[in-house]
Amino acid sequence: MSLASPPVRGFHKSAASARADLVAALNSAGLNAASAAPDSATPGAAWPQWTATDFQGHLCDPSRFSFSVYVVLNAADSETTVNDGDDVVTRVAPALFRVAVIQAAEPVLITFGDKTTMPGVRFRVITRM
Repeated sequence: MSLASPPVRGFHKSAASARADLVAALNSAGLNAASAAPDSATPGAAWPQWTATDFQGHLCDPSRFSFSVYVVLNAADSETTVNDGDDVVTRVAPALFRVAVIQAAEPVLITFGDKTTMPGVRFRVITRM
């Protein structure tokens, strides 16, 4: 697979269409992706969270959407978590690259609605226009 610039695709008209592309990319990397965070922690769960829209000074121009993309890691023990994190970055970055510019991948602790906390990876991305 080449990491050269992907083919030009039209711009996203909404954050929802950008989110759908991110979810599809996450699923293509073998994750259990959804458009929103799950209520409870499950290793391999993934979702994008919209963080900002850059209108680039004009409402009629194509907008760029920024997202934090979360992936839950296995928390069996520290070695398993580290190895899982390495694998996630290796598999997910190329999939996300097809639809977004990746600014960073970083380790995080994710807190869920049921108050559980799990290790994860957060990718900070900007959707391609």
